[in-house]
Amino acid sequence: MDTHSTTSALDTSVFGDARSDRFDPLLMAEGEYYFRDYSCNHWRSPTIRVPGQLKLCSLSLYIVPRDVHEPITRLPFRCVDAIDALSGQVSALGEDLFAVSSSEAVDLAVGDRTAPY
Repeated sequence: MDTHSTTSALDTSVFGDARSDRFDPLLMAEGEYYFRDYSCNHWRSPTIRVPGQLKLCSLSLYIVPRDVHEPITRLPFRCVDAIDALSGQVSALGEDLFAVSSSEAVDLAVGDRTAPY
């Protein structure tokens, strides 16, 4: 079971700003709808922070790192076991923290290469 900790901050425009957003709507599943976009930090481990965007869609969460060498991660809601607010814990930047527990995490779009899921 994968657990992803994410901090979210300000809401951004529909598909983020052009200089840092690598998300392509073609990565979404057929029939999936896009809802919102948040600036976030994805904590791959307690010491590794990966800044990027959190895309909230109808069937999945997408974590889109700004670093093109990091993969875009898709967390399908059908595989999400829990989304928990980490109460009492705030990042050094004052952001709220939450953890997503999922039985499946799919890595997409590594570098300039888009991989199917």
